[in-house]
Amino acid sequence: LREIVKEWMESRKQLKKPLTAIALKRALGQLELWYQDNDALKIEVVKKSIINGWTGLFPLKPGEIPKSESISLSDFMKMTPEEQEKARRENRAV
Repeated sequence: LREIVKEWMESRKQLKKPLTAIALKRALGQLELWYQDNDALKIEVVKKSIINGWTGLFPLKPGEIPKSESISLSDFMKMTPEEQEKARRENRAV
């Protein structure tokens, strides 16, 4: 995640829209709100912004979220509430 954020910062600099420290802090905070413990999705968001030449970060649309290993309903029911919540955030819950 750190490397792709550095690339995004460099991309913004080349677009003559450098990122301030405050803007970086808020952008990283927004990523955390959207995808809490899922660095893979955070990386996808930043990559998409770089590829499209965007200066901001935008959440992925449902069809853009890569499918990770799905969890069966029976396995999901055996999980603790914390594990279930994490699976939901990672879009692995069935």
